[in-house]
Amino acid sequence: MNLPRTTGPGSPLTPEDRRRPGQVRRVGWAHAALWGFGARADAVGLCLSELVTNGFVHGDGDVGVRMWPTQTQLCIEVSSSGPERVPTTPSAVDLLDEGGRGLLLVAAHADVWGIAEDGPLTRMWCAFGRGDAR
Repeated sequence: MNLPRTTGPGSPLTPEDRRRPGQVRRVGWAHAALWGFGARADAVGLCLSELVTNGFVHGDGDVGVRMWPTQTQLCIEVSSSGPERVPTTPSAVDLLDEGGRGLLLVAAHADVWGIAEDGPLTRMWCAFGRGDAR
């Protein structure tokens, strides 16, 4: 799914752009339940909304979202082009900052996660195993 942005890089997000993470969270929750990952649906939705928010806040183009199940995992990938800066990893978070905790939440709820820079594209990804919620 491709989420077009309505603002330029560094500009405040429009109401439409601010609604995108919630919309994607609801779609992710529904797919998690449909694909048999219902016990992890809340974590999947939370991580999706955090990664999509990062794409809109730190990227300068449209935000791409991919989500697919395997036999053992539900995989998520969010991509954006031309980031102004690579998202902060949890080990580098200043707990007194007002922002910068999105990937800390992803790390806490996903079984595995990562960030890959492929030229002008930044991909943030995570995966969830079947089974009980953490």
